[in-house]
Order: sequence, then structure tokens, then C-alpha cells
Amino acid sequence: MSLSYETHTSTGTPLLKADENLIETLEDNQVQLQNILMSKYVEYFQEEVSGWQRKLMVADLVISTWMSVQRTWAHLNAIFTNSHDIRCQLASEAERFQGIHSDFQVTHAHWRETVGYSAVLFNYLTSPSLSMPAPSHRP
Repeated sequence: MSLSYETHTSTGTPLLKADENLIETLEDNQVQLQNILMSKYVEYFQEEVSGWQRKLMVADLVISTWMSVQRTWAHLNAIFTNSHDIRCQLASEAERFQGIHSDFQVTHAHWRETVGYSAVLFNYLTSPSLSMPAPSHRP
């Protein structure tokens, strides 16, 4: 399974697509791990199963947080880029959004092109450590 993208209509920015199949699979696997943890035979695998449970929870959190960030950015982008009147009336907020917009574009491009969301999540899920990798640096 891999992450899929859709293009934002006004900016052409590729955005992480809400893939119901991926989210459903992630949730199903979390439920299966919960069931395994409730088994009386899990003692031997307790540490490994708990590790997988934490990894899946973090992956779910990262995907849902990024989707939320994208939705917020798209909403604010529509407000501040489509209306000159709003930019004039809310000049300081429009300027602040421009900085946020630039940060979003740079961060998104870095992760999408250099690291790749799918690769980051795959490497995280298959690594023995439980810490998410950080981006090397933003250009």
C-alpha cells in the first residue's frame, strides 16, 4: 500500500489524498493488534505487539494530522488568495498567511520530493525504533 496524491485546483500543489482503503486497513490492523494483546497467549510477543501498536497509532496520528493541516491550508488559501478585498481588510493576517503558505509549500515539497511520505512511513513502520524521522532541513 502506498499513499496517493491529488492536485490542489488553484495552486497545483500535490496534496495527500484521503484514501479510505488505506485508513480502513490501518484501523483494521490496530483492532487486530488490540485483540492479540487481549489474548492469554500474547506474553511471549507482548513487547513486539505493543511496539507495532504504538507504530500504527503514530502512523495514524501523522496521517490524520497532515490531512488536517492540508484542509486548514486549503481553506485559508481560498480565503486569502481569491479575495483582494479580504487581503486589504485583513492585511496583517494576509501577510501572516503568506508566511504560512510559503512554509507549507517548502515543507510539503521537501517531504514529497526528497524524502517521500510513503518511504518515511514505511521506514518508520519497519524500523526497530519507535521514533519518527525528522526532515534533514528545510531549504
